[in-house]
Amino acid sequence: PPDSTSLMLGGRAFGGRLEGGWRWRHLSDRRAYISGAPAVCASTADAAGVGTHYGADIHELFATWQATPWALVRADIDNLANQDYCLSSSFAGGVG
Repeated sequence: PPDSTSLMLGGRAFGGRLEGGWRWRHLSDRRAYISGAPAVCASTADAAGVGTHYGADIHELFATWQATPWALVRADIDNLANQDYCLSSSFAGGVG
């Protein structure tokens, strides 16, 4: 998997029953087996099929509401900027 860094900013209200925020994740470039990977997420492979998966900066929004003591409602918007990136597990070079 790639090296990653993340930063999360958020807040809580109503005794912690409502919370929301923004999350940023930076995924670094990494060497990987990329045979058949789309060009949008990987460099050209060498003779062994190894190349570089490009890194990305992913922005996310999230909100959580504790409606009752036993019911939690969550909403997330992952990849807010619709950034193309390679999935960490690679899945044959799948794009995120």
